[in-house]
Amino acid sequence: MPKCATTTVQDVLAENADWLAEHGVAYERHADDWTEGEGNAAVLGSHLLHNQQAKARRLLNFFLRGDGDVILSSEVLIACARARHFQWFVDEVAKRGFRLHVIVYLRRQDIWIESDFKQHVKSQNLWTGTLDDLIESRIERRTLDYHWVMRNWARFVGRENVSVVPLNRGQDPLYPARRFFELLEVPPPPDERVSTEPRNVSPPAGLIEAARFVKRAALREGLDAEAATFRVTQFIEDALRKGVVPTRRYLLDADTRRELLSRYERSNARLAREFLDGTPPFDPFEEEAEAEPGMSLTEEAADLLATLANGALRDPDAADAPQQVRRPLWHRMTGSMIRRK
Repeated sequence: MPKCATTTVQDVLAENADWLAEHGVAYERHADDWTEGEGNAAVLGSHLLHNQQAKARRLLNFFLRGDGDVILSSEVLIACARARHFQWFVDEVAKRGFRLHVIVYLRRQDIWIESDFKQHVKSQNLWTGTLDDLIESRIERRTLDYHWVMRNWARFVGRENVSVVPLNRGQDPLYPARRFFELLEVPPPPDERVSTEPRNVSPPAGLIEAARFVKRAALREGLDAEAATFRVTQFIEDALRKGVVPTRRYLLDADTRRELLSRYERSNARLAREFLDGTPPFDPFEEEAEAEPGMSLTEEAADLLATLANGALRDPDAADAPQQVRRPLWHRMTGSMIRRK
């Protein structure tokens, strides 16, 4: 799932590709892969989602040309289990003498949806909807119904070939990568070879609603997604530099978070029973004492934008920025692993 330590795990894999190769596991990128920070299989995932079998087959011929296990990693792949034609990919993998094993990282729904919203706002796309809009969309698409998502994967590869890795606060920063190596059945590289530097860090919660308004205004001015995203980055950096970040930890209030978790309580219980040997995937909800601004997100954003001069947010060179850009493939999934039979 996006925003579930995927960038961290992918960076560790890329930085230790030689270590993996020494243990019979390939983590490679195709020379024509133009993506950045998307793992090694974002382009393949895009081909699969669009049922572009000829293009996907060419990439499979590259990735599966060796004799050992192969890692394909991209958040794009998370959507593949929704596509009926994904069976074609499973069959193509089997024809080459491999079996598909899927590793999925998950966060508790209330925590994940906030990270998802931040990613929507800060990323190079045309999204300007509210957090409520995003929650409604995710509920409708059943993205937060983790048991349903895992059952979809099991439908293609078998339940025994689906590994779920729940992430909770307080875990060691190296846990996501270490767990990945455990599932690979490969010894992890020495700690000195694994950076604990945070990757793809989300903006502070207190800035994100105001950043959404900045992005919306930029797009309404006629800026393209790239220039609007640059405007958002300017705003966030300016607010951080001036130290005017509201002291908000969560975007959702406690009642809304509790309601969201109640909606998926049965799904999470089924997830535990069918994929985690009965172990609850997530820490229980606890109301943390926190200093809240005492106002709604909209009021807080308006107050912050009033504090910062709007003119200081403008990029004088924005008009010269390139207007045609590729939309990034941000729907990624860490952990599709293909094993030689």
